[in-house]
Amino acid sequence: MQAPQRRGLGRGVGGQAQVVLVAILLALAVLLVVGFLWLRSDASGARSTAGAEGALRAPALTSTPDVRQPAPVGRVVTPAAPENVDEVPRADQEQEQGGVRIRDVPLDDFPRMPDDERSTQLASLRRDQDDATRLATARDILAHSATDGPMVARALEVLGELAPESVAGELRRLLTELPDTPRNQGTLSNAIRNLGMREGILSATDLVAFFEDGNNEVQVAAAAALAHRGDDSLSLGYQERRAVDLASDDPFERSEALRDLTSLQSASTLPLLVPMLQDANEDVRLQALTAVQQAGGMDSLDAIRPLLNDSSPRVRRAAERLIETMERRLELNARSAEDAR
Repeated sequence: MQAPQRRGLGRGVGGQAQVVLVAILLALAVLLVVGFLWLRSDASGARSTAGAEGALRAPALTSTPDVRQPAPVGRVVTPAAPENVDEVPRADQEQEQGGVRIRDVPLDDFPRMPDDERSTQLASLRRDQDDATRLATARDILAHSATDGPMVARALEVLGELAPESVAGELRRLLTELPDTPRNQGTLSNAIRNLGMREGILSATDLVAFFEDGNNEVQVAAAAALAHRGDDSLSLGYQERRAVDLASDDPFERSEALRDLTSLQSASTLPLLVPMLQDANEDVRLQALTAVQQAGGMDSLDAIRPLLNDSSPRVRRAAERLIETMERRLELNARSAEDAR
């Protein structure tokens, strides 16, 4: 009789343990649910508070459906120079934040027109249209400030083709009337560079005037355009001024000067650029590596080779990749020359 009693007692104790375990698990589940609900209510409260504060700061938006609100400020990626003439690159403002250079672009510069209207005007600018239609459309685009940047650039291209004598005046008007923002100035400086490199659109006098009156972006564009036509006077004057910045104690200023000198796209900048390959700052040396290669082309190989032994792994890797690319290009050019014989 004692053994069955012990077995019954064991089953009773085991059953009680199971009940206790289930109760503990239920309590934990309840705590988790309560904690989750508390966190959600706290986050919702924070969002509501932030929304209320934002509503107090922001102007009331109209409820009229046809009124467009100004576009916000945002961060965008600046594209490389496109091959399509219907698009142009947009300049932007560079800042340094935590050691990283970022680009903040006000999105309301050259607000983009509706896609249907944009498509209609682009179609009217194409070369398969008659010249009168193209010219009238270009003038209409340039007369309205609500047109976006690429459309302005395309209209200036058409104006340069069909009415080149009016391009300089139109550029001066746009530079004066449009807000002095990085995107606006970038679009117009690109137009000055591209149109100024062609004979018969912008005269040397026009380019000198743009250089004297413009900001840094416009000055670089005007100097590069005139140098492309064989006159280095603006370029050399600009180089002399930026040489002071290359000697700055601030590595960011030295990098900025290198970037602008590279934009001149002139081999005459090499005497200023090559010594920067030995700069104490590795970021400046990286910038100088690109600058020397772009200014000197294949002739810059000998100046770049010493960076294969640079103290910075980043600089060494960049030099290796650049030299490999340049040497492959030299081999291809040699083969092409042999095949042409």
